[in-house]
Amino acid sequence: MSAPRRAVGVLPALVLALALLVAACSGAPPPVVGQVPVPAPAPTPQLEPDPTELRLGVDDLGVGFNPHRVADDTPVSRAMASLVLPSAFRPGPDGEPRLDTTVVTSARVTSTEPFTVSYEIAPAASWSDNAPVAAEDFVYLWQQMRSQPGVVGAAGYRAVSDVRSRAGGKAVDVVFDRPFPAWQTLFDHLLPAHLLKDAPGSWGGGLTDSIPVSAGPFVVRVVDRIRGQVTLARNDRFWGTPAVPDELIFQAADAPSLIDRVRSGDVQATQFRADADDLAALAAAGPELTVRTLPEPAVVQLALRSDDGPLADLRVRQAVAASIDREALRSVGTGGGPAADLPADAFARAPSAPGYRATLPADSPAARRDLDEAARLLTEAGYARGEDGTWARAGRPLVLRLAAPAQVAPFGRLVDTLGTQLRAAGIASVVVADSGTGNAPPGRGPASTTTTAAPPTTASPAPTPSPTGPASPTTPAPASAPASSSGTTTTTVPPTPDSPSDLTVADVAVVALPIGADPVTDLASLIGCPGGRAPATSGRTAVDPAVDLATADAAPPVPGATSAAPSTPAAPTSTSAPTSEAPAATATGAPPSSTAAPAPGDPADVQDPQDAAEDNAEYLEELTEPQASEALTATGFCDPALQSLLDAASSGAVSTDTALALAEPTLWSALPTVPLFQAASVLVGPADRTDVVVGPLTESPFAGADRWVPPPATQRGDDGIN
Repeated sequence: MSAPRRAVGVLPALVLALALLVAACSGAPPPVVGQVPVPAPAPTPQLEPDPTELRLGVDDLGVGFNPHRVADDTPVSRAMASLVLPSAFRPGPDGEPRLDTTVVTSARVTSTEPFTVSYEIAPAASWSDNAPVAAEDFVYLWQQMRSQPGVVGAAGYRAVSDVRSRAGGKAVDVVFDRPFPAWQTLFDHLLPAHLLKDAPGSWGGGLTDSIPVSAGPFVVRVVDRIRGQVTLARNDRFWGTPAVPDELIFQAADAPSLIDRVRSGDVQATQFRADADDLAALAAAGPELTVRTLPEPAVVQLALRSDDGPLADLRVRQAVAASIDREALRSVGTGGGPAADLPADAFARAPSAPGYRATLPADSPAARRDLDEAARLLTEAGYARGEDGTWARAGRPLVLRLAAPAQVAPFGRLVDTLGTQLRAAGIASVVVADSGTGNAPPGRGPASTTTTAAPPTTASPAPTPSPTGPASPTTPAPASAPASSSGTTTTTVPPTPDSPSDLTVADVAVVALPIGADPVTDLASLIGCPGGRAPATSGRTAVDPAVDLATADAAPPVPGATSAAPSTPAAPTSTSAPTSEAPAATATGAPPSSTAAPAPGDPADVQDPQDAAEDNAEYLEELTEPQASEALTATGFCDPALQSLLDAASSGAVSTDTALALAEPTLWSALPTVPLFQAASVLVGPADRTDVVVGPLTESPFAGADRWVPPPATQRGDDGIN
């Protein structure tokens, strides 16, 4: 029995010895017998800072982000283009173009015969998907700008006859068909040709929801239209100076909310198109906010369609101008906001631009509202006023299609007042696009707002003249370009995919037309003759027949020469099929001379009243159906003599002041547009923030936001909860 007891006593001793040995090896003190071990504390979570961000308030995100389309030309698209897209030149503090050496290391005139500008693209310049910024991006932009409808500043690109690639695509030679001193205004906001050039409809739709790649300090991370946000993130592949903030967020909201957000610090600055109530709210905010008027590079105008429809007749255009009250339209359109202080009474220069002066002559139909003059002009054009007060010709009422695309919001609210004024003059109208304020999608239509004419205060009997046939617009055929015969390496340009414009076919459209780069180029883009389609390939040395103005072969006027002003508008050309009947214009643009009564057997003389009513109902229904405009310009206007003058001015053969002095009176008579006022916003920021400033007219106030210092970042845990 003693042996087992000794074994039992030895076992605890061995366990204790092993414990002491382990403790000695580990260096830790031996545990106290009977004490429960305490677990080690959990590690503290590592905190990482939130991305630093700037929040900028805006009143609208717009319908798209292609800065070269009139339909997308909004404050947001201008700001995004400056922060995301590369440009050869950018406006300096004085507004003059300055070479952006981050993108283009050199740009200079290398030949005068033919006039050629050579660009050297920075070797490191690349898109955020690693594709190089290259000659094909220059070619693509040139091709689209001279061929697509509704673009911003097309005239300069139509002066380019060839774009040639060198040095493996990292050098570009741009050849002009004449000297072009304003060449530095071209090739801004290049687009990624490698993504867009082969995609049908990409020009109109490829940048509707985002800008897919970047070659600037930011990339577009997300466009959230439901929340009204566009988020830009720092472009880590940008080869230039990195952006200071990690993120930049454009936040859309209404004006009262934007004012509150600036005051609370939720947004660091805001730009919006204010009305009188908004200005009063800003005045009541006190000195904590700095409020500045921000003129925009656009003039709100009534674009009168000159190439087709009733307004192809000069007399009808003049009658419309005499029927409207421009001051009333300005009052409604501006809403008492900052744009009210910028009435536009000239075509070529913006009211806020240096050298602006009013050019409206007292005898222009647009000088004042004159319903008697409007009645005289319509009677001369072959219309008669019926018992219901509506002007009609050959039994068909004069009905004008009105449009206010989303691009012009909120100034497009004047379209209802315009319809009321026309109705009082006996001119019926139907709204086919209403800025998205009615039942129609933005920029489209229709909105069922057909107006009927009010009875006249005095009868205006007149015999009903025989209508002439519809105008026969000339549609330039696409150029079939010969292959290049030069030894220079050229870049092949694929056929241009047609992209419909977001501008609806309308007889009168309220549009904000770009202005501010170069007055001659701006004017030529607005009222110049459409230039035909882009060539199928570049590298050509032959003249492009699609842009040859056969009717303007005469030498343009030169300074000091005795020269008459340009003629009245010539027969308009069109890039789209006629969609309504219109009286024909003569070769000089003068109205038809025939005022004879309808001949026996004429449909207007024998048509059954019920049939006529049904026919007119179908006609109105057809007019109400919206159609996308294919016209290269907003008006379709073309005066070859005026075009010749503008070509001479753009080449330097005629001074800018001389050309404008000759052109402005002609335009106030021909009325391709009726200028109203310059678009303007307010720029609001905290009083202690010095980087919120008004820059040059053509530069967004947010163009330098990549250098702005963001507010301090908050801290968040790795669970993502602040």
